[in-house]
Amino acid sequence: MSFAVLLLLLAPQYRIAYWLNDALWTMSTDGGFARKIADGLPYERPIVSSPDGRRLIYWDHGAGHWDLISVAPDGSDRRNLTTDLGGGCRSAVFSPDSSRIAFMCDGPNGLYVMKADGSGKTRLSELGHRDEPPAWSSDGKMIAWGDLADSGMTVYVISSAGGRPTRVGKGWGAVWTPDGTSVIYSVGGELRRWNRSTARDERLLTGATAARFSPLGDRIAYTNAQGYVVVAKWPSLQAIFTSEKESRSYAWSPDGGAIAFSSANAIRVRSLASSSETLLPIPTNWFAWLRAN
Repeated sequence: MSFAVLLLLLAPQYRIAYWLNDALWTMSTDGGFARKIADGLPYERPIVSSPDGRRLIYWDHGAGHWDLISVAPDGSDRRNLTTDLGGGCRSAVFSPDSSRIAFMCDGPNGLYVMKADGSGKTRLSELGHRDEPPAWSSDGKMIAWGDLADSGMTVYVISSAGGRPTRVGKGWGAVWTPDGTSVIYSVGGELRRWNRSTARDERLLTGATAARFSPLGDRIAYTNAQGYVVVAKWPSLQAIFTSEKESRSYAWSPDGGAIAFSSANAIRVRSLASSSETLLPIPTNWFAWLRAN
């Protein structure tokens, strides 16, 4: 085996995109080389990456209002996807096949979808809260999202092709189960499950909020009542990992084999197979995974 091939095999498979000192950076998950990909960004906000690893989206307030910016992982090919909407756009999420983006916007208010290049914008509903990101079903046919009314946040679902929204219930942080049959959401310090076919709503887990499924759909992560990140098998809910410290945010690796979470002014990357943990000295709560190549 040549030295070059050995280096390739040992190289980290993923990078982490994160905010630091008014700039957007990426770093390999072993804590190696860091690269600045955008600067002049004084407001730290969520970062999302496409499932195919080809694009990053971040929020930019450079024009005096929020726009969604798409950029290649190396910082090239920067595109303002929402300049034609007049600002106030945020909370973007890629569809599972990376071809579309669902997002929230203020002008006019509501839930939108567009192609990944920013074309074909359609407002699906006037309902929606700008800081509550939507969630795609695994087949890309349905979207769940939240609307903030006088009585609190309410979860809805709608076809990604358009149509009439269906009310799920009071709550936030909606995600679809891997099979697309149900929505999991948070309310009152517990996770609830709403079945799309029967409209049955039931308690899934107490002392838990902010659920997210692994890319393979065999695990679920959530935040427990103490603020720790818990990873459990799905659908048995058998816990297999609990962080030792409180965390404000977390994200699955693209292959589901690791989870990164913010804790004590750093990002910790936990391998679920080896139980090894890498500490990245990055004081941020906003980050996303990227493929290294």
